[in-house]
Amino acid sequence: AYLKASEVKEQRDLTGARETVACVMADMGTLIALQRGVLRLAEDAGDEATATLVGDNITVMEKDLWMLRAYSGK
Repeated sequence: AYLKASEVKEQRDLTGARETVACVMADMGTLIALQRGVLRLAEDAGDEATATLVGDNITVMEKDLWMLRAYSGK
């Protein structure tokens, strides 16, 4: 049920490191975009705790994504 509703789809038959990294980067981009939406909602609601938590998580994921892009040359 969760996989049907998820915007991040399960991947099968990934055979190489580069292919896997490309898939992870795409999924991380999707997750970052979704978290930005949550961040906007938290800010609009005046929920500073959630905004801080989500904002910090976005920062970490953006750094991780940057490192994967550097690794993959993209």
